[in-house]
Amino acid sequence: MKNLLTLLPALFLPTLLHAEILFTEPFAYPDGPLVELAPDVWQNHSGAEAQTQILDNALLLSGTASEDINRAFSPVGLTSGIVHVAFDLITTRLPSAAGSYFFHFKDANSGPSSLFLGRLFASTTDATPGHFRISIAWGTGTPISIPRDLPTNSLHRIVLTLDLDQTNAVVRIDPLDEHSPVDSATSTDLRNAGVGMSRVAFRQATGIGNHQIRNLVVGTRFLDVTGTATPEVVLLSADLGPDRTPRLTFPSSLLNSGYRLEASDRPESGWESGPQPVIYNDLAVIPIEPSAPHRFYRLHRW
Repeated sequence: MKNLLTLLPALFLPTLLHAEILFTEPFAYPDGPLVELAPDVWQNHSGAEAQTQILDNALLLSGTASEDINRAFSPVGLTSGIVHVAFDLITTRLPSAAGSYFFHFKDANSGPSSLFLGRLFASTTDATPGHFRISIAWGTGTPISIPRDLPTNSLHRIVLTLDLDQTNAVVRIDPLDEHSPVDSATSTDLRNAGVGMSRVAFRQATGIGNHQIRNLVVGTRFLDVTGTATPEVVLLSADLGPDRTPRLTFPSSLLNSGYRLEASDRPESGWESGPQPVIYNDLAVIPIEPSAPHRFYRLHRW
């Protein structure tokens, strides 16, 4: 036990990284057409101009409208590296079965020469009745769906990552961290990025449903757009219980403040949730049987 407690600080000290936020958009405008409220920021690039409305600090997207709008995040366009975008999504009307895409990255061109990457779709395909699913495509290929059914009128944080070096796009719903495979999907339609991506765009078209968008952030690191904290690890205290059995203990209040108990056969990887501690008053206890296989334990919070 003492060796474990000595090793953990060196293995899991947080790494501090410089973050770059390319822009934040809280949609803090009066109600009305966005391209008229912020003509120097948001531009129409397709469809009927001035259809995209702001209402109560939310961008409204409708399946009965046709306007597509964009905002620049790079004056020259990104041709390599990673760019993340995140926003709060509330869907107020279901998309169609086939659905369509309502968000994408865009180059600086206009008209038929424009290149769209990281297309984000909403549809009811494979979803239970009254629900919808989110899916992603790199370009014009078949979108890959997240197998999670979302109800209408519920709030979710959507995070989309465009990797211009790996030529793929990843979408996550309410992510805990950048690497979790839970509630995520990765595009499989690979193609070259072409000219640099310089804009984020919202699209309105038949089939997308109705959506409210808030708190849009674009950045070059996951932390930029999610505000998710650097990983924290709390060391566990080892002692002997009343029956002289070895045990690990920690304040049970940590379980109510975002920490998750995890175990692994090795300290560098393979962490899984569990085991379930026993709560005595304000103390959480993990009994350790002397004959049990060697295990590592940690409290982990993002």
